[in-house]
Amino acid sequence: MRRLLFGATLLLALLSAVNGFAQDDCGCQEEEVITVCYLSKQDYCGAFGANCEYTFDGDFFEGGLVAKLQNPALFGENGISCDLELKRATPADLSSVQAINDCGCDMIFVGQFLTLDVFGQPDLTESAVPTQTLNNIRDWSLACESNLVIVTQAEARPWGYITANQNINPNTPEEETSVSSIFDGPFGSLSFFNQGGSYQGVFTGLPTTGFEILANDVTGAPTVALDEATNDIILGDVGILCSNGAGEISLGNSIVNNNDILAANIFALGCRIAEGISTLDQAFTVCEGEPVVLPDGGVANAPGEYLDTLTAANGCDSIVLTQITWLPQDTINLGRTTCFESGYSIEVDGEVFDVDRPSGSVLLQNASGCDSLVNVNINFVEFLSTNIQQEVCEDSGYSITVNGTTYNEANPDGQEAMITADGCDSIVTIDLNFVPFLTDTLSLEACQNSGFNITVGNTNYNELNPSGEEVLQSVDGCDSIVTVNLSFRPVSTTYIESPVCEGETFMVGGMSFPAGTSTQVVLTNQYGCDSIIFVELPELPAPVVGIDTVVTIQQGSSYAFEVAGDPSYSYTWSPAEALSCSNCMSAVLEVGSYPAVVELNVTDSLGCASIYTIQPEYICTPYLPNAFSPNADGRNDTFFPFVVCPNATYTLQIFDRWGNLVFESSDSNLEWDGQINGKAAPIGVYVYVVQLETAFTRETFSGELNLVR
Repeated sequence: MRRLLFGATLLLALLSAVNGFAQDDCGCQEEEVITVCYLSKQDYCGAFGANCEYTFDGDFFEGGLVAKLQNPALFGENGISCDLELKRATPADLSSVQAINDCGCDMIFVGQFLTLDVFGQPDLTESAVPTQTLNNIRDWSLACESNLVIVTQAEARPWGYITANQNINPNTPEEETSVSSIFDGPFGSLSFFNQGGSYQGVFTGLPTTGFEILANDVTGAPTVALDEATNDIILGDVGILCSNGAGEISLGNSIVNNNDILAANIFALGCRIAEGISTLDQAFTVCEGEPVVLPDGGVANAPGEYLDTLTAANGCDSIVLTQITWLPQDTINLGRTTCFESGYSIEVDGEVFDVDRPSGSVLLQNASGCDSLVNVNINFVEFLSTNIQQEVCEDSGYSITVNGTTYNEANPDGQEAMITADGCDSIVTIDLNFVPFLTDTLSLEACQNSGFNITVGNTNYNELNPSGEEVLQSVDGCDSIVTVNLSFRPVSTTYIESPVCEGETFMVGGMSFPAGTSTQVVLTNQYGCDSIIFVELPELPAPVVGIDTVVTIQQGSSYAFEVAGDPSYSYTWSPAEALSCSNCMSAVLEVGSYPAVVELNVTDSLGCASIYTIQPEYICTPYLPNAFSPNADGRNDTFFPFVVCPNATYTLQIFDRWGNLVFESSDSNLEWDGQINGKAAPIGVYVYVVQLETAFTRETFSGELNLVR
């Protein structure tokens, strides 16, 4: 298989006589400057203004792609690619193929020129450029292989391309395309690019004259194509080449992003085409091990791709890519079902297969000299049956005659015994299904002023024409009546004003808004129509009271929490079981209750609340006298710590004035009786150290103790 690409010499020979036009030499041009003609907004935009800027003298091109094409560091004598001259082609310049050639065009950029629809809105699916003008441009491209056209959207219809606003970015190149240089060319490589603007096009219709898809969007819809009839570049959306909000081409004369690279590579490829550099892609499928002679005279003995650069008689380069594929062994399956008594047989390379030998295999050599395996399988049957099932319209007069019997609406089914061409008995079963007249109702809902419309038959139904009946033909060719009923739902507006306590939120349409919010929310109802909700949430302050949040409480004692606040507020204390009350303004902590946290919830008359968390610190201070008299008079005869805290333990140590330990005990029932080693201790000053441990604290107390007698 051979595929002809840009610049292929065979294409030049086929096109040299298009429309009887005597074309100049279409070979190597060796031009110093390549002229890029473009259609101007001055000639086709009319009164569209800002809606018609999709060409080289439009706002979406001048500051972006045009600046790059006119940058001599990119396109110029010392640039990366050829020197380009951008030239406006007037309607007169495009009036015929000869006029285009007289204008000196090497390439043509068509641009995009929209029209207005029946509602007066911009319509990007129809072109304001006359169809004859576009046909002249296409004929010019056909006339010479070095003539390149870059065309987009509705302007591509004469080439056979239909576009629709369905693209989903990003767009990615097809692998191994004929013009892969636009994705991997002199200005760099790219793996994706984007479309821009409100309209983003994909191809929904493609020409019967041949095409190659070069890029697709994320859904697999084609967005860039090579037209095989003209070798022109077809873009699904002009936004691929636009700037200023209509596309991603950067402003300025530098190459910055992927769209810049793609656009510059396309025009660099156009330079090569205009200069007559040809490319040939050829493929050979041969038997395994068979050598192939390459264009440069070399021999390839293995499958793969081989690239040769040749020089033609006119001095132009010709690049030939040869792809070689080895053929595996062919397998041919010959099968047939026939009557057992038919005497059928088949001969393959002298071997006969019949009722006695109904199957087997024969190894042959095909026309290419490769091995070919023929598998034969004959199925001999004694009886054949055939079913004739058809659906036709009632009252259509349809009938069919089988074996001399007529079947129609009055006689829709039956069986006929027949003899087949192979001499086998055959039963034909006839079953005609007469389809009745069909009715259907099409009920749809849309939003008012949305521009929704639907075409049924040849009638357009919309907000001005919401209902009616259409007589159609079904896929069976039977008449059917479709009743159309369109309902248009209004857009609703709602106002919500609700005070919200400080720190709290309010839910609107599944969204949470804090107090003090003033905003509007746009929701979509079940019909897809917008509903606007204006939300005002004035902030209500939280109630404030005066209360200590850190308190010290003596274990074994009660404690009164004092609150300075508005008596009209609602007060709630917790934990309720530890307090004298749970809903009074000031509560008392009960003796023997030791909660880790006490909470006070204060709620005002508007329902706003504040929570105060109180952290109690429970202490245990023992009573420690500073003197005792161990004289056996029954009064203050011993020294010990007096501890009222529950579940408290302590260690008591007594030291003399020289620091000697004279008494130590961890038993609360063992008190110092003023004895040291069984003898009365001297009168004087001693030092005590008490290490006290409770459920909440571990503290050390010390002091002086006077022993008197």
